[in-house]
Amino acid sequence: TLTSTPTPTLSTHGKKYDVPLSLPPDDAKPLGGKVFYIDPTDNGATYTFYDASGNKVNGTTVSELGNAKYYVKSGTSMRDKVYVLYSTDKVKGYWGCWDDAGGYFSRKSVFSDPSETTALGKGKSNTETIMSKDNGAYIAKNPNDESQASIWYRLDEINRSAKNGCSDWYVPSKDEVTAISESKLFNNNTVNNNTSSSSEVDSSYYYGTNSSSTLSWNSSKMKSLEGNFYFIRSF
Repeated sequence: TLTSTPTPTLSTHGKKYDVPLSLPPDDAKPLGGKVFYIDPTDNGATYTFYDASGNKVNGTTVSELGNAKYYVKSGTSMRDKVYVLYSTDKVKGYWGCWDDAGGYFSRKSVFSDPSETTALGKGKSNTETIMSKDNGAYIAKNPNDESQASIWYRLDEINRSAKNGCSDWYVPSKDEVTAISESKLFNNNTVNNNTSSSSEVDSSYYYGTNSSSTLSWNSSKMKSLEGNFYFIRSF
C-alpha cells in the first residue's frame, strides 16, 4: 500500500500551523535511484515517500514518484513491492566466473532449474545464489588485465561502498529488465539494446536483449563474453 501521512504541525499558544519538513523523518531510508516498477498487488506493507527536502511525495505510479528520494516502509511485507534503478548507465562485466587454469571467464551451470530465474522478483535471489556459488568464485577479476571483471565483482564494489546510500543492489532478472523498459523512465532504445540479465539459460548462456531498438530476447548470450548490465534494488 502506498500512502501519505499528515503534514507535521507546529503549535504556538495553542494554535497549529502546517509547516513543510526540512528533513525526511529519522527512520526514512534513501531510495538510491529512480522507482521504475511498483507491484500492483497488496504485499501487506505501507510505504510513504519524501523528496530531497523532506516533503511528502504523494502518488502511486512511477511518474508520480519521480521526485522521491527517501521512503519509510511500515509493516511486514510478503514480497517486494517497489523496484528502484541504480543508474541509467549500464555497467560492463562478465556473467561467468574466472578460471585460473584456462585464463578466461568460464561457462558453468549455477542453477539446478534455470527456468525459475526469469520472473519478476527473482533478480535478488539470482544474484545472491551466483555471488555465493563456489565460495565467491564469481566475484572475480582477470588477474592479467584489471580492466576485465565479472559483473558480480562490479556489483560487490558498488554494494561495499554503499553507492547512493544503499548496499543491496542486484542484477535484474529477465522480466525485471522488461519492467525497466516498460517504465519508460528514459530512452527505451538504451534499455532494449544489448542489455544483460541475471537469468540463466544453461551452462553456457544467459538471457540478454538483442541489439535492437525494440525489446526482444536472446537466449544465447555467452557467459564468457562481456555484457552490459543494470543494477536495481527492491523492498
